Amino acid sequence: MIELDQNERQKLISIIVSIPEMQSARGRREILELAGLREFIPRIDLTGPTGEVVGSLVSILSNHGRISSGKEALAVFLNTLKDNKYTGIEQQEFIGHLLSKYKKSYTRSQDQPFFNQIIEKESKEKPSIACVTGEQRSDRIQIFLAHASEDKQKVIEIYDRLLLLGYSPWLDKKNLIAGQNWKREIPKAIKNSDIFIACFSSKSINKTGYIQRELKLALDKLAEIPESKIFLIPLRLDNCSIPELQRPDLGINLRDIHWLDFWEQDGFENLIKAIEFSQHRNPEPKLRELDLLLFGTKLQKFDFEVVTVNTSGREVKRDQSFAEYFSEDLSNGVTLDMVAILGGQFLMGMEESEIERLVKKFNWDGYRREKPQHSVTVKPFFMGKFPVTQAQWRAVANLSSFERSLEADPSKFKGDKRPVEGVSWDEAVEFCKRLSRKTGREYRLPSEAEWEYAIRAGTNTPFHFGETITSELANYDGNYTYADEPEGEYRKKTTDVGSFPPNAFGLYDMHGNVWEWCADDWHDDYQNAPTDCTAWLSDKSNIKVIRGGSWAVNPFNCRSASRGSLTRDSRYDNIGFRVMCVAPRTT
Repeated sequence: MIELDQNERQKLISIIVSIPEMQSARGRREILELAGLREFIPRIDLTGPTGEVVGSLVSILSNHGRISSGKEALAVFLNTLKDNKYTGIEQQEFIGHLLSKYKKSYTRSQDQPFFNQIIEKESKEKPSIACVTGEQRSDRIQIFLAHASEDKQKVIEIYDRLLLLGYSPWLDKKNLIAGQNWKREIPKAIKNSDIFIACFSSKSINKTGYIQRELKLALDKLAEIPESKIFLIPLRLDNCSIPELQRPDLGINLRDIHWLDFWEQDGFENLIKAIEFSQHRNPEPKLRELDLLLFGTKLQKFDFEVVTVNTSGREVKRDQSFAEYFSEDLSNGVTLDMVAILGGQFLMGMEESEIERLVKKFNWDGYRREKPQHSVTVKPFFMGKFPVTQAQWRAVANLSSFERSLEADPSKFKGDKRPVEGVSWDEAVEFCKRLSRKTGREYRLPSEAEWEYAIRAGTNTPFHFGETITSELANYDGNYTYADEPEGEYRKKTTDVGSFPPNAFGLYDMHGNVWEWCADDWHDDYQNAPTDCTAWLSDKSNIKVIRGGSWAVNPFNCRSASRGSLTRDSRYDNIGFRVMCVAPRTT
């Protein structure tokens, strides 16, 4: 066992907390899986506050006897941390110390080569990446946060948000370790920083100690930097004045540097733009991440299994996965779960050779509406975990109208957990507008590109399940088959949402159950279609896109690429919809 004293335990916890992967449940899971310690995941609440999660993790790993290979769990985890590119040189030296300490106390001969390899690797390799307090540098942007004690809480919030976006902020409260000499560490951190953010407020503007110490060090470094490069950013936490601070010998006056009004609505967004501009980088990728991070609600996690089948419909793989979501309270115990979908690129539609194969096989020209295959870039968004249910529809239909009235119970197949059906395109849009007004978020129908990106969830097979589907995986007319699978059940009605396995994004009922309205006007194919995931609209169109198939159709129409169309006033018992939400850029 590794015996950790209190100082070692606290230092180890501070190291783990500082690693970006530990800031989210997904990252925590990934780093445990990378270390080969998946067996510990069920024993830790990975969704809790970072400090609590890491404290529990260290306790469990250090108190655990042996794992299957005979190597102690904490030692294996330490070795993984040591190879993490965001772990600094001082931190790596400390981890190496713990591993050396363990080697001396461990006697099982069969594992000795493993630990010899660890120590040998430590002695031969010089760490290439360091934290901001070390002499070597991280490839992440290093940001020093200067502030007075009166503003510490606000600045901690800035620190946390920068950390979540993948930057490397430095803050005394977060980065100084007990026993370190702050008079030495703070100048070192300023020297190694790429950006120096000077935080001011009405409470702290006249603090001479704050002004004299850290800002003068920053001005000294600023004098060494080319004028075209951004280094010092004065940041106003409220509507205060910028203090008078000059270095006449260097020709520098703090008031000559344009400040950033963080207290305004777009303050954090403008801070990200300044940071990215300072490094000559396009800020848009970070701003897309910001769209999700600043959504204004804490994301929760849910676990599920992803099923893959072959052409015979036989299951060939079942993977454990998880996704993050938030729940919208619609009142009276009715909630709407919205799943976070990260942005990316994908190929929309089908290859022409595959289209012609299907046209020949099934003697139907309709497959040609799915060409040409083209690349689409998709921004992050949230999508309904399920099609809108009858309970959710009823809750929103009872809200005051926006442009039209909504019937509270339009569905033929009754059930609170069944998808709502029998609603027109305009009624689905009305639902979104009422929901947006109630919640303050932007809800709408997905574009056809967003919908296909969501159903594919990274796959390029005919179905997100693989080469075919069966009636055990989706609700459709099982009298028909797509590939070599046997005939299945034809239920002749909708089923409760969530009755079948989800895709890799954690979205349920994307194949079958009910067709789902999309925002787009109908076009006969993808010639000249948008490539930026926006809805494809025309000047005059009464025909709208539907996707996904339904309980009443054959499996060909349930494919990921399959497209359908209806007039916008259509109301059928196999037509429903799913909502999506885009995150506003707010602070």
